[in-house]
Amino acid sequence: MSSVKTRRSKQREVIKEILIRDVSHPTAEEIYEQARKIIPDISLGTVYRNLKLLSEKGIIHTVKVSDNIVHYDGNLEAHHHMVCDQCGMIVDVKLDQDIFQSLSHYFAAMNLQLRENPILFHGICKDCQSKLEEVTQ
Repeated sequence: MSSVKTRRSKQREVIKEILIRDVSHPTAEEIYEQARKIIPDISLGTVYRNLKLLSEKGIIHTVKVSDNIVHYDGNLEAHHHMVCDQCGMIVDVKLDQDIFQSLSHYFAAMNLQLRENPILFHGICKDCQSKLEEVTQ
């Protein structure tokens, strides 16, 4: 994180507000569409530059679900994510600290050091599970 002060900007404030309100972990393009409703002349490039800056300063988090797809998260509380392999929905996951310590001990037994970085789980959300159950019945 940089200690250099950054000027406040209306665009950056709008982007931060969008991420605080929108817990769906939107992409830059989705943030751009929401921001255009408030600042009609904002450019996609401006959104990308501000997201990069906010991420570098630790004001927002990035959630990289694949090599090409990055989502953004305004929730700075310690948490991880699960992405639904069916619909792509991203859900916040809070792990009990005991679980993380158990994992750390497991890795230490293999002479590996586990750092507490965000973990991205893959699975199937409740809605998609219900749809799959309907198909198999």
